[in-house]
Amino acid sequence: MVAILNSLANLVRATKLDGISQFVMAYGGLRGAIAFALVVVLDEHVFPSKQMFITTTIVVVYFTNLVLVCTEMTAALVTQHEHVKQF
Repeated sequence: MVAILNSLANLVRATKLDGISQFVMAYGGLRGAIAFALVVVLDEHVFPSKQMFITTTIVVVYFTNLVLVCTEMTAALVTQHEHVKQF
């Protein structure tokens, strides 16, 4: 889905996103969405502490996204990726 939407957006963008940038966006977004979707569909009768699972999942997704952004930016700076040079 990310590749399709980025392809459409690249039609009107001045600076096009390449495959590496699209992969980073897809990797970060899908991981959190899948985890949250799985915890939301839990049955409250089987898992009485469903709300705690939801809260924990949100915290873990936020934390790991923060860590991944830091490591991805560091990797991009080390490899001198072209989109980082713009900043």
